[in-house]
Amino acid sequence: MFVGGGCCFGQVPDSVYLQKPLQYALTLYENGIGEASHLYNGPQYVNYDKYYIEGHQFFRTDEASPGNIFFDGTLYTQAPMLYDLVLDEIVLDHPNSEFQFTLVTEKIKYFTFQGHTFIRLEKDSVGDTPLKGGFYDLLHDGQVKLLAKRTKNLQEQATMDGMKGRFESANKYYIRKENIYYPVKDKRSLLKTLPDKRKELQRYAREQKIKFGKNREKALLQLTQFYDKPNA
Repeated sequence: MFVGGGCCFGQVPDSVYLQKPLQYALTLYENGIGEASHLYNGPQYVNYDKYYIEGHQFFRTDEASPGNIFFDGTLYTQAPMLYDLVLDEIVLDHPNSEFQFTLVTEKIKYFTFQGHTFIRLEKDSVGDTPLKGGFYDLLHDGQVKLLAKRTKNLQEQATMDGMKGRFESANKYYIRKENIYYPVKDKRSLLKTLPDKRKELQRYAREQKIKFGKNREKALLQLTQFYDKPNA
């Protein structure tokens, strides 16, 4: 349910439970607008997508889906949202108008969306590393952490047939070990970052036939999870 500080917002009729999950979330969201008004101090979101551009700027879906947001010290659950990867911002539909708006990024500690947990790292918290401040997908959270920085870039060009464009996706991966962030992109860089179990990781990669060329993210995750096993 869409809640803040452990309280439910408004009374919801039984018929709501028969609606689709997103509609249910929207209904709860609308019921909670009064007590959650402090959410609505972000700037209006202007969709910059154009008819000739392929794809969209959002993570996974361009339709609002329920997510959980820890905003300004309060957890809100089942809030219909979008995650703009170009701007690195959370977009919400205003329940009482046709407008969309973006949440104040500095007030977001983390959010969960589409089965992923995104944490916000500030510039000061990453130190002298290649990381920039922003939201990072926390893929593994153990003795070491594996994070992904997900972005999209808008590419446009004028052609003989008119304007064309597309949103291009890019992912960069980092391992946090002993409070230091290391960029990793293949098996070699991962083994260099985790040298204390180099032989064990190499053996496990051979046994499991882990191939970075087929799915780099899955391979990084498998080896990072194995590294954290007590008997690895």
